Amino acid sequence: MYVKVFRTIFDGSLYGKFEPTVVFLAMLVLAERNGNVDMTAEAIAARVGYPLAIVKRGLEELEKPDPASRSPEEEGRRIIRLDEHRAWGWKITNYEKYDKIRTAAERQEYFKLKKREQRAKSKLSTNVHTATVDKLDSPPCPPLQHQHHLQQNPKRADTPVDKSAPAQQTEESGFANELAADKSNGQRQPVNDPLTPERRADLVYRMLIDTGGTSPPRDARLQHAIDAAGGWSRISQRTEYEAGKIQRDFCHAYAKYAS
Repeated sequence: MYVKVFRTIFDGSLYGKFEPTVVFLAMLVLAERNGNVDMTAEAIAARVGYPLAIVKRGLEELEKPDPASRSPEEEGRRIIRLDEHRAWGWKITNYEKYDKIRTAAERQEYFKLKKREQRAKSKLSTNVHTATVDKLDSPPCPPLQHQHHLQQNPKRADTPVDKSAPAQQTEESGFANELAADKSNGQRQPVNDPLTPERRADLVYRMLIDTGGTSPPRDARLQHAIDAAGGWSRISQRTEYEAGKIQRDFCHAYAKYAS
């Protein structure tokens, strides 16, 4: 379980008050999804390792009304008793309010990343299509009279063909050759690949995600990048909150890998 702590906790009316601040932070971590901390002061102290006296004084301070608090709920009290007939068990008054803010912020970050990925895919698709079309060297069809002449003289050609010249290579073929390189000894064949290391790393990451980790074949470079991102288990089970960092770690390691 984890909780997002807002910086305002240190700038509000708890500013400079050590005991209620540290106890409140501990309760945020120990709270259930609804903001309840159904524990005694002794249990809280034992869980977090604080002296019991500090926990009790912190709880007492957090239960007091605070007219200077940003939150008017419960007269500014940070915590209230779950049951007025017992001396333990509390509810954090504004827990659900800040939890919604955290969820909304994470959702916004997720959609921001998805839009960025869509723009990158669209740009890559356009670039690959343009590069492929630009590199097609087929001449326009000859006039009909010339076609008839060629049919009568099939062995004659107007332009000699140099079969020793290497074929031109598109971004797609360069990347395909990179992934299809010899895996038996971990060596990649040299290719005339116009993709930058960063763009190739991004393509490899997306292919890895789209195929569930089955493609491309794992060589030393790919395994190095997977390990740098925390392993395949972490990549495949990534949350919205950490997806961007995992992708950055993978791509950085893949692009900088020394072949």
